Formats: sequence, C-alpha cells, structure tokens
Amino acid sequence: MSLFLTALTLGFLGSFHCVGMCGPIALALPLNRESLSSKIAGAFLYNAGRIFTYFLFGALFGLIGQGIVIAGYQQRLSIALGIVILMVVLLPGSVIKKFRFLSFSYSYIGKLKQNLKIHFTKNSYSSLFFIGTLNGLLPCGLVYLGMQQAIR
Repeated sequence: MSLFLTALTLGFLGSFHCVGMCGPIALALPLNRESLSSKIAGAFLYNAGRIFTYFLFGALFGLIGQGIVIAGYQQRLSIALGIVILMVVLLPGSVIKKFRFLSFSYSYIGKLKQNLKIHFTKNSYSSLFFIGTLNGLLPCGLVYLGMQQAIR
C-alpha cells in the first residue's frame, strides 16, 4: 500500500512539472480544430505516441533490470548513472564537450528538436503520433525516475 501511495503522490505532484514542461508542446500541436472528432482523434494519437515510447522504455528497462538485479550490479549502475546525470546538469558546456559520451547527448537532443520542428509543420495524424513518440524521448527527470524504479 505504501508503494501505491508513493506512486500516486509522485504522479500528482509531478503533473505540475509536466504541465510546465510538456504543456506548451501539447498546446502547439498541429491539431485539426475544425471538428471536435478530428481534434480528439489527433490528441489521442499524440498521447498514444507518448504512451508507446514510455511502454518501450518500461519494457526495455524492466527486462534489463531483471538481469541487473540477478547479477547484483543494480546499486553500482544506479550510482554511476546518477553521477552522469549530475555531470550533465552541473558542468559547463565547455567541460562537457571534452567528454565524448556526454556531448553525444547534446547532439541527440538537437536532432530530436529538428525532427519535432519538421512534424509540427505537418497537419496529419501520423505526424501527431510521431510528435508524441518524439516527446517521449525528451529528457525528463520523472521518466528517468520511473525507469530507475523499473530496474529495481
């Protein structure tokens, strides 16, 4: 019961973060606003894309997590990934560029933004699904927390 209450509280409090971070993306979606049914279908496809990405992450990290727990490396891996995340956040860009594995994340995010921009100019259902899928790939601390819990 305690785990359920913790998840519910985190979800509720995290929703304020989500509104601030992903809310502008959701408001800018190229939805067909001429009819209510096409607007609802577009919003559904966008959210289905996000759910699809999160499902893949959950399945992947759940499977990986089972192997890591069995091997006994989970705690060390969690600490190492935490250090990498702190380095990306705290170190200036000039220092991060010296670490090839960290500078990759910046080029990844740049490519992700370019793809989002291309699909925002299109007004199709497939673009809405793809925008949702790409949105699920954007860096998010709450998603990372969920993935870390899947590893446990």
